Amino acid sequence: MITSGQLIEHTSRNFGKMTSFLSSLQMRKFLILDITQDACDMPDGYVLNSTDLNDNDDFFNYNIDIDNPILDEYKIGTDLPIEIRYYSEEGERVNNFSYEIRNTATGYVLFSHQDMLSATTSTYTVTNNLITLTESDDLQANSDWVVEAKVWGLIGLGQLVTKTKEIKIVE
Repeated sequence: MITSGQLIEHTSRNFGKMTSFLSSLQMRKFLILDITQDACDMPDGYVLNSTDLNDNDDFFNYNIDIDNPILDEYKIGTDLPIEIRYYSEEGERVNNFSYEIRNTATGYVLFSHQDMLSATTSTYTVTNNLITLTESDDLQANSDWVVEAKVWGLIGLGQLVTKTKEIKIVE
């Protein structure tokens, strides 16, 4: 049986060795992390964890044209045409896009669509002529709406670009 005095003596004798060993492990961990970070550097201009939703770097240079709706007002009972062009001005692949039609006062979403493209194209156009403005509890005349379109790259939301078009639903 080992006494507490012997345990303390053994621990203090080997404390220096343990500290040296742990310090060596920390140094190796730091070296591995540093090498891994250097190997995974993103292209020049890449914005990591940006808080600006329209922070668009030069690598992808994404943009959006909301070609329809063209009018500022649409009547209850009519169709709301949607035509949105997503593109990269640098010719890079458009990876992800979405759009939604949302009531600005209530937040109610009338229509929403999101997709990840498998094609390698630098321009993609969405056309939707199937949205009829039928009056309901959530869709009333004299209400304000926004069409919000987004495009972003493959890695997270690094190159997120958002464009909006405000419209009014009238009688």
